Amino acid sequence: MSGLEWLFDVVIPEIPSDDDFHALKNKKEQEERKEGNISGKVYCVMTDQLALKQLLSLWKEYMANKDMKFDRGLAGIRDVFDYLIDVRPWGIQDRLEETGVLQVWQEELEDPDIQTITFEIEFFFRKSPAKRTEIIKTVTRAVQELGGRIIGSDCCIEEIAYHAVMAELPRIQIQSIINHQDVALVRIENIMFFRPSGQIVFEQYDDRASFNEEVNILMGIYKEPIIALFDGLPQENHPLLQGLLLIDDPDDWSQYYQVDDRQHGTSMASLIAYGDLNNNKQPNNRLIYVRPIMKPYKGLNRSTELVPSDILFVDLIHRSVRRLFEKQEGAVAPSVRVINLSIGDPYRPYVNLISPLARLLDWLSMEYGVLFVISAGNHNLQGVHIGMSVDEYKKLDIKEQELHLLKIINDNARHQRILSPSESINNLTIGAMYSDGSKVSLLPRQLMPIQDKLPSPISPIGRGHANAIKPDLIYHGGRKRMVDSPLDSTFLRWVESPSNPPGCLAAAPFNPLSSDISVIYSHGTSDAAALISHEAAICYETLRDIFHEQSNSDIPYEYVALLIKAMLAHGASWDKVDIDVIKTALGVSGRGQDFLHKWIGYGIPDTSRVKECTNNRITLIGFGSLANGGAHIYELPLPFNFATKKVARTVIISLAYFTPTIPGRHKYRSAQLWFSLEEEAARLTPNRLEADWQAVTREHCNMKFLGGICIWLG
Repeated sequence: MSGLEWLFDVVIPEIPSDDDFHALKNKKEQEERKEGNISGKVYCVMTDQLALKQLLSLWKEYMANKDMKFDRGLAGIRDVFDYLIDVRPWGIQDRLEETGVLQVWQEELEDPDIQTITFEIEFFFRKSPAKRTEIIKTVTRAVQELGGRIIGSDCCIEEIAYHAVMAELPRIQIQSIINHQDVALVRIENIMFFRPSGQIVFEQYDDRASFNEEVNILMGIYKEPIIALFDGLPQENHPLLQGLLLIDDPDDWSQYYQVDDRQHGTSMASLIAYGDLNNNKQPNNRLIYVRPIMKPYKGLNRSTELVPSDILFVDLIHRSVRRLFEKQEGAVAPSVRVINLSIGDPYRPYVNLISPLARLLDWLSMEYGVLFVISAGNHNLQGVHIGMSVDEYKKLDIKEQELHLLKIINDNARHQRILSPSESINNLTIGAMYSDGSKVSLLPRQLMPIQDKLPSPISPIGRGHANAIKPDLIYHGGRKRMVDSPLDSTFLRWVESPSNPPGCLAAAPFNPLSSDISVIYSHGTSDAAALISHEAAICYETLRDIFHEQSNSDIPYEYVALLIKAMLAHGASWDKVDIDVIKTALGVSGRGQDFLHKWIGYGIPDTSRVKECTNNRITLIGFGSLANGGAHIYELPLPFNFATKKVARTVIISLAYFTPTIPGRHKYRSAQLWFSLEEEAARLTPNRLEADWQAVTREHCNMKFLGGICIWLG
């Protein structure tokens, strides 16, 4: 049928079954309907009005008479109809109700001082530049007719099939849309979604602690940064950070920041430089590149740092990365190989459709050979309803408390998904363990609901695209005390105490006139991601030393990020996670790996496994590229003769790669990529440990392999 243009397809995992579409208990016998939901796909195409009317007319006739005769050339449409539940135009419900924008608008309208509201309009991506231009004209006209305006220019990134603008409307028009949802702007067929803007927010704190311990001041700092931090603006002259930061502020956002406002960026920069100050006082010996992507905002009760509501966040990240590497944009830090992104959009949990920001990060990784370390997001930030009185809960022993809390979180898993952009497939998504290096004593009303060998109650529960393993890694994310709520006897709330342990210890903005060095105790996946970036910097220096010692050369530029990614994943294991408690809480028996991935991914990284070799451990590192259909064969001699004596042995192989993607298609990746142990090697380690092989292979797809591999024998 002419006039149709493919836009995207997406898998819908939970579709109510009916007489025509249902699962079977026995597929071979084709009988006995299996109750429950089924999965299916939604296909979205753009049409002109004539094609749309023709398609809907055909569908209506077909639903009335499935034996109808189709005109010549339309037999293919009939065959498609046989497998469809419905055909309908993209409507108001899709544009508004599925994105959380109505809820955000309603909250903003409760503030009488807000006269205009900004939001993002995301379009169906059209391949034709002329059609995109016409779309902008149509939407601009509709917005202006409502007394609003388009802010700045539109953003179009063809490589990820993204096209959007920022718009602003008077509050009366926003209220009209909420009340009626039938405003002309909302009916424009080329609009895919209306989305809230400026929703990545970090609340600031009033308290902070004093740090009186000595730290080692490095005399020689490498000027070429490997780690970049996209975050709030840190305090550059903080005693713990002085001389360690390379701040690049091309938009001059520092003019909006007072010293006390520089909170999240300061703590993230500190964690990347030192790790948790509870444990590690030796900073990394290389500058950290910092690009501010947030501004401070003074609220009535508390200040916040947030992504500005008048910019497209996808455009900001795109420009920020291009500025690192592209000559025409400045190429201000081309040595950067890892970018820390400790953010998550609470209004974009990953369900079925990969977000534009995640698509952007996947493409940027492939385009520039850079690895993003992404926090998985945080949930339950106020506390948890435990379904019993706090007094009853306190009477349980710690194991019972753990099981009870984890069951509640698991029952609420659909509301605790990973947040955009952590569904990215080329990069590392980091969840949080309920652990840190601090020592803590509890007051009578306080408790710690779980021990430090379990995921944090605020850390998201995966999975990722096509049920791939997410989060990839889980790391120390800090602990907080909990206490009962005076208003609800069944609610455990977090104690906000940045000036007291427990928590990850990091720098905080300080008054230059004071003699005290300010620090805070914090928790969350932001901390865990920053600590992984700290480990990434250590991995780089290890790699650099290996290449200089073994080959008297530098690490090949295009493989640095992949080798760091492989090293971080290679040292990960479930050894220090109490998986039995998680399995009991989830009600799974046996190995249950595919359920555990949702909580702990590949486990907790231990970079000492790849930094140092022992008498009974060898680590090999390789890298290269493959064209479609190609293969590499690695033949490795055994380090010692297993035939002479019976010994325990382990082989760990970690494959890291960047893959090109197909935006708009559920397949998303281009082709398959895998590794296998052949012949004698397959008999060397007959039993697989930890990660389920099917879950692992869900991720291994590629058209051109550009990757690194680590092999560990012990």
